[in-house]
Amino acid sequence: MYFVGNSIKLRAMACPESQPSHNPENRLIKASTAYLESLAISVVVLLSFFFFIYDMYIVIPTMMGTFGQTFHGFLGAWIVFNILGNLWACNRTKSWVASLSAEELTPPKGEEYTWSHCEPCNLLMPPRSWHCKICDRCVLKRDHHCNFTGCCIGHNNHRYFIWLLFYMSVGTGLALVYNFIYTLSHGRITLVDPIFMYMLFLETLLGHGQEELQRKYFIFLILYVNAMVFVLPAAKLVYQM
Repeated sequence: MYFVGNSIKLRAMACPESQPSHNPENRLIKASTAYLESLAISVVVLLSFFFFIYDMYIVIPTMMGTFGQTFHGFLGAWIVFNILGNLWACNRTKSWVASLSAEELTPPKGEEYTWSHCEPCNLLMPPRSWHCKICDRCVLKRDHHCNFTGCCIGHNNHRYFIWLLFYMSVGTGLALVYNFIYTLSHGRITLVDPIFMYMLFLETLLGHGQEELQRKYFIFLILYVNAMVFVLPAAKLVYQM
């Protein structure tokens, strides 16, 4: 929280009257990333539901009884709820400098040199604020622009971003453990052998016992995808810490 004179609480959402700079170049950048961000957000949502359904209805029943399935069902639902909830909160909570009041946008006496002027927005920015060309806004304590949330990560929504990474890491980590055990029951696992996966794919298309090979191939493929979607948020979470 910034301190301008006395401690003033920042407003979480931007004021309706605040307007972007309408820079043509920035509008082009924002338009070019709109589809990418929609796709990225859709991937997060779809993968969350996919791994929940896959593990709850295919993987877990082969390992546990009724109690274990029920427990993991509630646990998985709680994790998915928190992933989607924090994703929504992160996207809807803005950290725009323009959302501050006139008093908050006045540098304290003696600290004027720590503030900077944003030419596109034509306003003074508090320390650690940066202009985002994609959002076309100045962002308080801007960390980065995240395509998977469709917004800038800044002062007001950084906590939601951390929780999003946390629940994604926990959810995909648990799924990875169970999927690894489940995949072991269907043959050897070669995590760094793309040739093996390619040959398995060819056998799926051309070999005998096609249905069983297809099943094995997709089980291995899901494990690979699970490993990737675990590493990405986990690495980002560690970096944020």
